[in-house]
Amino acid sequence: MKSPYRIIKPLSKKEMSLDNPRLNNTSFFIDRLLRLIPSDILGIYLIGGLIIPENIKVQLAWMFTNIILVIATRLIGTQNDEGEPQYATVVISTISFILWIYLIGNTFRELGLHIKWLAVILALLWTYIVPLIYRGDDK
Repeated sequence: MKSPYRIIKPLSKKEMSLDNPRLNNTSFFIDRLLRLIPSDILGIYLIGGLIIPENIKVQLAWMFTNIILVIATRLIGTQNDEGEPQYATVVISTISFILWIYLIGNTFRELGLHIKWLAVILALLWTYIVPLIYRGDDK
């Protein structure tokens, strides 16, 4: 699969047929949800966070390293046949990552910026609403 993170719009009613895998809107929502939350990099962030020192400079460096990883993997993983990335997916995935690490708290708690209830509400709303709104490209 050349572009594992690329999001394609659902078919129009004219294009739908019973044997088409893009017919099911529920699976399309789940597909967008999974592609827009960078769980691969969240896993790296969490596992790495277990071994890095409790030093704010190191934690910030680790956080920004992972943000760069999200951007890089999405720029590469959303390219179309012409090699052009899906910039909206890159931006949405990056914001998703930042919201999830805000929810986790570590670095933000050290900086005195973590508000637990706000983190939970933001992550829940963003995670549910964005896949409903963002439909992807035609191809």
